[in-house]
Amino acid sequence: MVADIREITDLPGPAFCDLLVRRAGVAAIPVSALTIQHRASLDDELQHLVRFAFCKDPATLEEAVRRLRTHLPAALE
Repeated sequence: MVADIREITDLPGPAFCDLLVRRAGVAAIPVSALTIQHRASLDDELQHLVRFAFCKDPATLEEAVRRLRTHLPAALE
């Protein structure tokens, strides 16, 4: 699943994904990392998209949602 993060943060995708791992223990991949880097400028829409993978068992996904609900709001303040 690809999510546009502009509604919740001004951070670019790579910084947001780093914050997710450090603060919530949840991983996402910045879509800009999946492209040819020199073609994605800092104001490119790709900088605001992140990819989540759901190839996990339901308990792992439920824990990820719990962590996001608990840690993400405070991390974005």
